[in-house]
Parts: sequence; structure tokens; C-alpha cells
Amino acid sequence: MIETQSLKQKKYQELSQEAFDLLLQALDPDRSVAGEKYEHLREALITFFSVRRAPTPEELTDETFNRVAG
Repeated sequence: MIETQSLKQKKYQELSQEAFDLLLQALDPDRSVAGEKYEHLREALITFFSVRRAPTPEELTDETFNRVAG
């Protein structure tokens, strides 16, 4: 049986510095350009979740980045 949990019930895991660095590198080899791309993607995801009336758009955005980087 598969258990489902809301984000509030899940233990939040922060992205490690190493995983974040790898995520930025995947976005662009130039760290400043990668940072801009990251911020653009973050705002777009927050908007995506907000428009769909998600209860916690910022948390869902963070969780999305955590999963992608993981």
C-alpha cells in the first residue's frame, strides 16, 4: 500500500549546497546566468501553483526544485 502525505506532513528536506550547485550548473555554466535562470524558473513555478490555487505555492516550488536536483 502506498501512503500519500501532504507537504505539511512530510519532513521538509533542504537542498544541499552540492545539489544546488549542480542544479545551477545544469541551468548554465556561467553561475550568474544560471542564477538568473533559477530565479526566473522559481517565479514561473510560484505563478503556476498560485494560478492553480495551490495552498502553498512557495513550498511546492521548493519541493519541485528539491526533487529535480535530487
